[in-house]
Amino acid sequence: MDPEDWSIDANDAVSLSLYSPGTGKAVASNIHPTYTYSIFGEAERIFGYKELRVDLLFATDDMAPCVHIAWDEKLDRIGDVEAEDVEEALREFVPEEALKTTKEDFVKTLQARSTPFVPPGEVVSTYTLRGHTFSLFRSKLTDARSAALVRNMQVLVPLYIEGGNLLDLDDEPWTLARWTVFFLYDTTAASPVFIGYCTLYDHFLFDTQTPDLARTRLSQFLILPPYQKRGHGSRFYAAIVASHIASPHVRELTVEDPSEPFSDLRDLADIARLRRDPDVKAMTLAAVSAKTWPWDAVRARNKMPARQFARCVEIMLLGALRKTDTRAARAYRLLVKARLYRHNIDVLAQLDRGERVDKLAETYFGLEDEYRRLLRAMEGRRVVEEGGDDDGDDDEDGDDDEEDAGDKGEKRTNKGKGKEEERPKKRVRIAE
Repeated sequence: MDPEDWSIDANDAVSLSLYSPGTGKAVASNIHPTYTYSIFGEAERIFGYKELRVDLLFATDDMAPCVHIAWDEKLDRIGDVEAEDVEEALREFVPEEALKTTKEDFVKTLQARSTPFVPPGEVVSTYTLRGHTFSLFRSKLTDARSAALVRNMQVLVPLYIEGGNLLDLDDEPWTLARWTVFFLYDTTAASPVFIGYCTLYDHFLFDTQTPDLARTRLSQFLILPPYQKRGHGSRFYAAIVASHIASPHVRELTVEDPSEPFSDLRDLADIARLRRDPDVKAMTLAAVSAKTWPWDAVRARNKMPARQFARCVEIMLLGALRKTDTRAARAYRLLVKARLYRHNIDVLAQLDRGERVDKLAETYFGLEDEYRRLLRAMEGRRVVEEGGDDDGDDDEDGDDDEEDAGDKGEKRTNKGKGKEEERPKKRVRIAE
């Protein structure tokens, strides 16, 4: 027996399908996950089968799940060698009833539905896209219907968000009360269609004047694969941020360990919002450098973390630079490098002056390339919007992003350093 003959790529074996209530027909099928290592191990392989199919079926309204497992051949046990128990591997990630329900019963149950599903929570905002109306519902995980909806679909988190973890929906009520969840639905027809969701956690701060003041952390953000690359990610994120800016109980909105694509979404959406701020419209490099621009006030009312706000300001200032203004370009470099130095002072203190200069220059030029890539993405988005065909670009995390997000920009090299370039470099990395 050749073990390779009985080993299959888990990402190929697992697929997602969405079924419509009432008709019981699939409206999207054969959608494969991006990651399966959380369920089937780092190698993302399933042993013991030929032509294994692990179908995850979901209702399009309440995301009620069903797991359908089939294969052409299964390896008979030989001593200690046996086929992997696929159902047991999935048990931690799906409700128990999903493993007990057959595909036939799942379809019959959907066909028998007569009352349209009503999403849990309150509607906080809506938007229209391509003739459809999309609504955002806000709720708490202490709400039983909201928790049930999250439980139904959160197997998608490790499948589509790198490093994504399941929420403990059986946690203490006081902990669940700190979790806010937003559901995004297409509410055009009588039966709403689930598009995506986002979870946020409140870290409460002590403030005698504002009870329940919190620093809110965005934890999970997902747009279902069939609805990606349509502009939902940026709209969903912008609406969530707007609701938190309007809340007197939120001091700051942060993001937990964002992926690179989500960071792009966040940067583009935050800058689009900031550009509507009167003080940002009047912002100049000279005023920011001289510290006469109301930095703290603008950041506070936009409820942004210090690093994210600095990134957005630096990107906007770079976009306003004229190519021929070398003096302004130098002032900009000094402004950004000063922030990098302050942020990494403990690490940089370990280097001698030459290495410190080189490391700051290396980090700065890498950051400038990243900023220019985002500026090109913003310009591309502006052209699309002016053309009247807004086609946002969602990626594997459900994040709205532009097509040139993979463009790393021009590579830079430091020349003219003479013998200093030959000096051994310490393996030190500084954060931007």
